[in-house]
Amino acid sequence: MIGGVVGRSNGVAPGLLLNFKLNKAGLYSEVEYLLDVDSRANNFFYSWTDLTWSLNDRLWIGLSAQRTRLYETSHDVQRGLLIRGGLKKWQFTGYVYNLGFDDPFVILTLSVSF
Repeated sequence: MIGGVVGRSNGVAPGLLLNFKLNKAGLYSEVEYLLDVDSRANNFFYSWTDLTWSLNDRLWIGLSAQRTRLYETSHDVQRGLLIRGGLKKWQFTGYVYNLGFDDPFVILTLSVSF
């Protein structure tokens, strides 16, 4: 995949998406590298990886790790837990990162497939 970036950083972001499932286990990983056209100092590697286990057809639990500049913490890589529920084309996921550290935070996502 490839994307354009505009705002505080301007450039291009080539990336790779991996989505692998085997029985009840799943691995989702998205990586991108921002190539800033204004300054090489702003080039940045981003990653988001989820390892999940299916409890049934509608409920998953798992581990997650991310490296991003969107949320500034004292950790370079945020590690956390996730729980995901799905119904038909809809999925809701809750993430808790940095649990047990000084700067824990939560991310909630809602997605639809079409």
